[in-house]
Amino acid sequence: MTEHTQHPAWPVPAAPERERTGHLMLRAWCVFVLFAAFAGGGWLAAFGTVGAGFVAAACAVVSAACWAIVRPAFNFRRLPWFVLAFVLWSVIVLPWAPGGLAACILLAITAGQGLFVAAVLTWSELVAALSAALTWMLGLSVVFELAVAVLVGGPLGPGFTRPADAGRTPWSLGDLFSGGALQGLAGDTGQFSAVCTVAAVVFGIRVAASPRRALPWLWLAVALFVLARGASAAVALSIGAVVVVLGAVLLMRTVRRAGGRSKYYTLFAAVGIIGAALLWLWRDTAFAEAPTAWAAAAQTGWVGVALLSGIQLSFVWRSWFFAIDRPRWDLRADRPYSPLTLLPTLVGAMLLVHSLVDVDSMALWGWLLIVTLGTKVTQAPLVGVGPAEHSAALERGDAVAAA
Repeated sequence: MTEHTQHPAWPVPAAPERERTGHLMLRAWCVFVLFAAFAGGGWLAAFGTVGAGFVAAACAVVSAACWAIVRPAFNFRRLPWFVLAFVLWSVIVLPWAPGGLAACILLAITAGQGLFVAAVLTWSELVAALSAALTWMLGLSVVFELAVAVLVGGPLGPGFTRPADAGRTPWSLGDLFSGGALQGLAGDTGQFSAVCTVAAVVFGIRVAASPRRALPWLWLAVALFVLARGASAAVALSIGAVVVVLGAVLLMRTVRRAGGRSKYYTLFAAVGIIGAALLWLWRDTAFAEAPTAWAAAAQTGWVGVALLSGIQLSFVWRSWFFAIDRPRWDLRADRPYSPLTLLPTLVGAMLLVHSLVDVDSMALWGWLLIVTLGTKVTQAPLVGVGPAEHSAALERGDAVAAA
């Protein structure tokens, strides 16, 4: 008679490891941090300068406490040194300028939040958090515009008041049904359209990763609808830059032989020089009075402009190769590309072009994206590989040592 062995060939079935509530709350907090940045103008319009400052300070305290508790894997030798140098230089220079102290504090807080989000989230979680934050931003903005159009029936001023005269800047124009531009929670058509451009990039990447899911398609349609209602010339330029860079990345990914990219780099350099010259000439006529991010950086002197240039160039350089190179950490050279790797270079192209003609792109949300994505590319140059990408260990609460 056969006896049952005490050493089974397969382990006893067990339920899969579940995410801890703490990590779910941490990801939810990162979603709120990103949403708060995208809706920065809404905090000012709703609660004023003091209220918005309190929200920013409270968010900074909570994020610092979360970082101290979670202690994620973070290679401090790969810190974004240009960002830290720019913040330090701004702390030295800006407080002496009119209104510079508040701008300096906000710059430092936003940079800290960018480091925090990049440190505690993996690439997949970061894209999911951006998608969730932009979903809330678009959804609440549409609901807000609907409420203003139906309940108020006209422009709504800051502090939920009716504007006393046409010269006062309204929070919302109430033009949802009249075909006018939408300002959303941001309270500004240009800024809201720029955020919708980022949303179109994020939801487009989500669609490419999971084309059968309906929700990314729905929110992509909402973002495109808002862009069609109020895209400014600056936003149109940034959208064109995103399309051109996307085409260039996909073209570079088709190269199979060594040295095959050289001719494309020559072509891209020529197109870039011509495009920059045309943009500069067009700006003198179409955007002559528009403040730019570089003009704002000029308040910190030539050192600040040089540091901001270093931030942009280093981010564009790393994100470009993050997008066009195959994921490779061993002898295998045929791993498929991930749509997720398009995010930094497309957002970087949008922010770079938009910063040349408008100041909003490097304000609260643009600065946060530059710091977050730039830090993440440096900390985790391969999706799903390395200590900073050990999502399962972080979700279980296990300690992950930095390499």
